[in-house]
Amino acid sequence: MKRRDFLKALPIGAAATAIPFWLGNARANALLNAPMISNLTNASLPPGRALVIIFMEGGNDGLNTLIPFENSNYDKLRKNTGFVSASEKASLTFKVRDDLAFNPSFNPLEPLWKEGKMAIVQNLGMSNPDLSHFRATDIWNSASDTDLLISTGWAARYLETLYPNYPSVLPSDPIAISMGDLQSSIFQGRSDKLDIMVQDPRTFNSSGQHTGGMFPSTYGGDELRFVEDLIDISNSYSARFQKIFPQFAVNKVSYPDNSLAVNLQRIAWCIAAGIQTPIYFTYLRGFDTHFSQFSKDPTVSGHGQLLKYVAEAVYAFQRDLEALGVADNVLTMTYSEFGRRVFENGDWASGTDHGTTAPHFLFGTNVNGELYGHHPELINLDKDNNPLNQFEFRQLYASVLNDWFGVDESQANSILSPGRIHEPFGIDFPINGSSKIQSLIRSTQSKVVSQKENFELLPAMPNPFRDETTIRFRLPDRKNVVLEIFDAEGKQITTLINTSLDAGSHEAKLSGKDLAAGSYYFKLHIGNELRTGKVICMK
Repeated sequence: MKRRDFLKALPIGAAATAIPFWLGNARANALLNAPMISNLTNASLPPGRALVIIFMEGGNDGLNTLIPFENSNYDKLRKNTGFVSASEKASLTFKVRDDLAFNPSFNPLEPLWKEGKMAIVQNLGMSNPDLSHFRATDIWNSASDTDLLISTGWAARYLETLYPNYPSVLPSDPIAISMGDLQSSIFQGRSDKLDIMVQDPRTFNSSGQHTGGMFPSTYGGDELRFVEDLIDISNSYSARFQKIFPQFAVNKVSYPDNSLAVNLQRIAWCIAAGIQTPIYFTYLRGFDTHFSQFSKDPTVSGHGQLLKYVAEAVYAFQRDLEALGVADNVLTMTYSEFGRRVFENGDWASGTDHGTTAPHFLFGTNVNGELYGHHPELINLDKDNNPLNQFEFRQLYASVLNDWFGVDESQANSILSPGRIHEPFGIDFPINGSSKIQSLIRSTQSKVVSQKENFELLPAMPNPFRDETTIRFRLPDRKNVVLEIFDAEGKQITTLINTSLDAGSHEAKLSGKDLAAGSYYFKLHIGNELRTGKVICMK
């Protein structure tokens, strides 16, 4: 019996990829991707820095979010769902350009735009679009090419570079939190998901127990040990949450009454209470607007109301973070699996079908608040009558990894190029369709440079390897260096370097001759600093 089948058979309601424990009134999924046996230490992360990801599930209609109201083709193509009459166009007061304005439902965000806390990336999509909800979401979440099936999520691959020993050595806080009742495949690691799912931090408490003791040396014994480890993880984070909540469930602004706002409010509790989780995920459903789109009226269920929910929730969240004194450490990013078609469905439906490109948004005190790129053309379309994208969606992720989390270009490219080698994804975007380019985020390079002034760890090459791989690094001056190799169980295999080295580039060869196939980890101590990495030996 495979582990996932074993989990399904458990009498405690196990899902296919995780064991859900019902913790008081909150449901949390404690997950593993390896036995709890490694002794490696985790890599560094900019202190207190968090990314909050909002998934606009269903495919957001970009043309009725950011509206080219002076474009005559828009008037012709969106007679029923667009803002085409004089009175409708007069309602478009949140303008980012003389001919481009937001849906009135987005008006709550106008103060953030004027304060430079909102970046808009137009015309973002896939190089080879897939218009299936399931496949498009999978592509966005895995950051894969359209023709490749990749089992891991882009956020998980990043987190696994930070925590290569998770969950063998647990950080004091969860490495990822999905707030609500949806777990995203962005957190799918090599074996299982890396996030815990929380509905309410105030009631996050574990009722999971186990007796401990010896386990038989059988497959069933291994699975019992696996379940016990899951309970230990759940109990560990339950204790942390119980210590903090509900007393530190504090907000300083009022939130609107919608599900996204509730989840963002609870994320703000966690961040302000000092939980050091790097990535949060939440969502709003309903953007699959084939019928009765009602884009013009935010009081009626439909696209307008959904945009109103997003705008009001994000505005309250940003203001709350500012009032709580933590806004400088938080970046909020939205995404949706695709846009909607240029052509509406007509009088009988008043909706739009699956399309390609759409605008996507970043919010925070550290964004370079601008309008980036040109608006989708409404004439030169692809074979399915959809706009051609200007930016590849992984450029957005590369910006976050590089400029927010301080990941160097080569490592970010490795994270975002699973299964195939790509040139680095550009993170400089043209402002407002001009030739002037800049990054979406005020760069963390001051912090990255200060780290690189101490030393720089370069990607091991080749990786995976058969006969030999080279671990490379650079020193700014003479340093004491220790380079140790560990197997997947945390057992030290060898020490490649233990000496003092001069400034400059250095490398060490790891032979695969006597190694079994599998993953190997290395710790590189330089002075008082530590970096970790992983290489894979193939036979």
